[in-house]
Amino acid sequence: MRGVDTVEGVDTGDSAAARADDPPVSLLTRIAEWSIRHRWWVLAFWVLVAGSGIATASTTNSRLSVSFDLPGQPAYEANQNVLAGTGSGGSFPPLVAVVQLPAGTTVDSPGVRTQLEAVDTRLTAALPGARTASFASTGNRALVSADGRTTFVSLTLLPVVLYMGGEGWTGRDAGGRCGW
Repeated sequence: MRGVDTVEGVDTGDSAAARADDPPVSLLTRIAEWSIRHRWWVLAFWVLVAGSGIATASTTNSRLSVSFDLPGQPAYEANQNVLAGTGSGGSFPPLVAVVQLPAGTTVDSPGVRTQLEAVDTRLTAALPGARTASFASTGNRALVSADGRTTFVSLTLLPVVLYMGGEGWTGRDAGGRCGW
């Protein structure tokens, strides 16, 4: 123990002087010394904590959730309404195709809108059933960068169900049609 001079368990009488000369003992040092003196009680405590953790692990895991959805909140309810009304969207994130035009060309340049519509058509053909939203289809300037050179197409896919067909796994929507 700090500050106690003993020889084979006999106090030499210098303990008070030794305590006066020692620097102040920190709280962490006192906790460490107490833990060492009572190591069997500390060990028993941690064995009980570990045992109770093991005993409750099966019921605790079923209570954990990896979902960030909060039912009853406005955003969650809006997602559910979009999903119910359109069959896509909601909690299914969209694919985004970005189109950047060459320097000196903007979405307002002649013929660009027609070319952007062709990009929409090609993407929709590649992803049947996808809903698209773009500057070409809506004319909304919110879908264009400040310099007018960059725009994007948002593609929202229908939820796809995988099933085992004659040629292996294929993507199908709920109606059995090709989902991509």
